[in-house]
Amino acid sequence: MAVVHGARTPIGRYKGALSSTPAHRLGALVIREAVVGGGLDLGAVSEVVLGCVGQVGPDAFNARRASLAAGLPVTTPAYNVNRLCGPDCRPSGRPRRASPSARRTSSWRAATSR
Repeated sequence: MAVVHGARTPIGRYKGALSSTPAHRLGALVIREAVVGGGLDLGAVSEVVLGCVGQVGPDAFNARRASLAAGLPVTTPAYNVNRLCGPDCRPSGRPRRASPSARRTSSWRAATSR
């Protein structure tokens, strides 16, 4: 895995300007910027891993919702890594286990918290 480009949302504050924006929409903006800004095609991403706090109710499945909102193909797998503390630490150090013959063209990893 190599980092080809980085992106992030602004740092928000409690009840601030970003409070009404759903986490998956912010994630979608960052996914799209990181992929396109890195010179890759959205179809080149082979998986999305999103560290996430609060995966219940309307906030569930943020990785999938963010990847679809970013314009990634429906066939791109996406999964959340539940971390109640430090959601940004786990995704980058947890490559998806695959068969040795499988080659990933690109993998996108990030974190959200509320």
